[in-house]
Amino acid sequence: MSAVRSSTVRLTAAAVRHWPLLRRRDGDGAALAPRDMAPCQAAEIEAALAAVGPAGPEMALRLQRQLCPLVRRGVPPRAIRAAPVPQVARLVFADATTVLVKSTVPGGFGLLAFAMTRGSVRTAACGTDTWGRTCLELSLPGRSRGLTFYVTGLDQPD
Repeated sequence: MSAVRSSTVRLTAAAVRHWPLLRRRDGDGAALAPRDMAPCQAAEIEAALAAVGPAGPEMALRLQRQLCPLVRRGVPPRAIRAAPVPQVARLVFADATTVLVKSTVPGGFGLLAFAMTRGSVRTAACGTDTWGRTCLELSLPGRSRGLTFYVTGLDQPD
């Protein structure tokens, strides 16, 4: 019975993760359920997604409200820690604020870690890019260009 339950959980998680890709639209642009899903299941998934939390623009504003004061005060990052998600790291600031970040360039975390051992890394700017993702720019000692990271969210206990 547990095998059936775990496969159902995996299928539900996959459906929720890929829900925007599965949606169909009718001629007027109204959302329709995917072809192989009953309308009641589609409504249930829509309700679950609505209850999850703030969507893109709201989350970006929330992250900026948290990060912009750090940039204004010049609070430096002090540590990089592993996150439970691949290709994402926890960036810990001197005031104990912790955010989840994703590097915009390959090897960005290694470069940041190396720079942190060589001197003080500073927060340079925060904002959003053209796709609405929250970006954090860090200035590195001895380099004219800094590193930019996408902030994916605030940290929470594992």
